Amino acid sequence: MLIGTSLGQCLRDILSGEVSEDDVVMIITRTMAPDADRFIPVLEQYYNEFLNGAYDLSVGGTKTFDEVSELGLRLFNGGKIHQPRCFPNFGGGFVHPGIRGAGNWIELAPKSWNTTPAVVEAYDKYKMLDALTK
Repeated sequence: MLIGTSLGQCLRDILSGEVSEDDVVMIITRTMAPDADRFIPVLEQYYNEFLNGAYDLSVGGTKTFDEVSELGLRLFNGGKIHQPRCFPNFGGGFVHPGIRGAGNWIELAPKSWNTTPAVVEAYDKYKMLDALTK
């Protein structure tokens, strides 16, 4: 389960097959398009203006804008595009405080529901090691 931190880079990762759409919980983006009619032009701008590098939504010319917009709208209409700037009390500033340098994706560590003693012990040790290395 993943949370994305960049609309363009995360869409590219999904389109290229590096990340499965099924693993995406949400993408937090700096965009400000409160409805689908305003979100599509954002996708068009990304697609047309960033033709190479980290934001290449054509994935080297292998993806059409229709494929990009279908993915984008699926995520948008599924409630997986979070745009803090669309909220009146956002207050500006960096959208993702404290996660700079985390990469495009943050992996969620779900609570373990497995009650097998070995799994419980391993998960507890994982949490301890994670806390010690922060």
